Amino acid sequence: MQIPLSKWNICFLCIGAILAFAGAIILIVSNSINEAIISAAFRFEPGTAVYKAWQKPSDPIIMNIYILNWTNPEDINNPNVKPKFVEVGPYRYKHTKEKTDIVWNSHNKTVTYNYLKHFYFDEDHSLRHHSDVVTTINTVPLTIAHIANDWHLVPQLLISSPVKNSAVYVRKNVSELLFGYEDSVLSVMNSIPILTNPEQNKYGFFYGRNGTIGSDGVFNMKTEGEEFGTLQNWNYQNHTGFFKGHCGEVYGSAGEMYPRNLKPTYIYLFSSEMCRTAKLNFVRNVTVKDILGYKFAPEIEVFDNGSKLKENVCYDNKYPSGILNISSCKDHAPVYLSLPHFYYADPSYVDAVEGLYPEKNKHELYVAIEPKTGVIIDLSARLQINVQLQPLPGFGKFADLPNLLFPVLWFEQVVLASDDLASNLKLLFRLPLIIEIFGTEKLSVLKGWKDV
Repeated sequence: MQIPLSKWNICFLCIGAILAFAGAIILIVSNSINEAIISAAFRFEPGTAVYKAWQKPSDPIIMNIYILNWTNPEDINNPNVKPKFVEVGPYRYKHTKEKTDIVWNSHNKTVTYNYLKHFYFDEDHSLRHHSDVVTTINTVPLTIAHIANDWHLVPQLLISSPVKNSAVYVRKNVSELLFGYEDSVLSVMNSIPILTNPEQNKYGFFYGRNGTIGSDGVFNMKTEGEEFGTLQNWNYQNHTGFFKGHCGEVYGSAGEMYPRNLKPTYIYLFSSEMCRTAKLNFVRNVTVKDILGYKFAPEIEVFDNGSKLKENVCYDNKYPSGILNISSCKDHAPVYLSLPHFYYADPSYVDAVEGLYPEKNKHELYVAIEPKTGVIIDLSARLQINVQLQPLPGFGKFADLPNLLFPVLWFEQVVLASDDLASNLKLLFRLPLIIEIFGTEKLSVLKGWKDV
């Protein structure tokens, strides 16, 4: 039997239809609403929370440094004895990177900036003290002899005597080795300005990078669109000049911010330490503090010497794969980077020494990024500094050096999403679910009221 509609029935149906229509619209546009919410939350301009966190991060980067202490330096000229190393550390530092000299470029939607960097020794969380004395290769005379090997006779004679009188190895405390110590060979070089930069009065692997501005170069980053967080140029150029052709091109993220809506494929990272852009491939999904992320890591595209990937030939690595030649951006010092303990490198590097044991969990380099926002939620940036040894005729004890890639130290920069960041991201990602539930409930109103 058909029941006639009363005025209240009609009223309920009309209200229900309106709410159902609103619910359907909400469901249809929920993704757009979510994107708008994320865009608003991550707006990058002076005064916003994202800008403040970028300009001066509240939490320092944790930097652990491990020294590969050389235990048998007296055997360096014995071809039957391998160099032996004992890893000591970590020596933990709190590393701060504040943006300075910030200039907004409205004509091309970019921002230009420098870094002000500091390293603070964290005694409470270090297993050793940076006053520890360690032994390593004597890099200063080695580097000068390496460079002077291609000079004409007269300048060679000017510096050969101090180099010949230098020991092959040096014993310094960790702080000196990292941030600088005086060297007699440098003093001689500084007395001959035509041969060197007179401002270089100390040597250390991080010398000139503590409490200084601009040691990493001048960065110019895109601030809008799909290329947000990627570099337009570096040192006011779109080519580093360190490598020929595409190997010297400047592109990719500066390492702190990435475009939103990343795909599980690959990302590009420009590193001033590596003097180049590196491709990091998607590895797998990870969960960090209940936040889903994409894990990326470098593979063959970064470490091949050109024997498998012809496009890598211009990176100028004549040695087996697994190392990065950075001599062109280190004043032609024979310095090479690798992953710690020569992880992911040709086995010949580990076989040439004793005391190195590559392990994936300890020595891989990776970054995990939340894909919707481009926010880093986990990072372990690990690199090892090595010095290339080779016979250098005419330079005393350095004349009989073996052909060997000598490991000096490795470091890891560690970043983990804070609890506050994780909570804010989880709240942000709940909004689409709330919107969807609200829309679904409204669609059910019509049926519920129709049955009244």
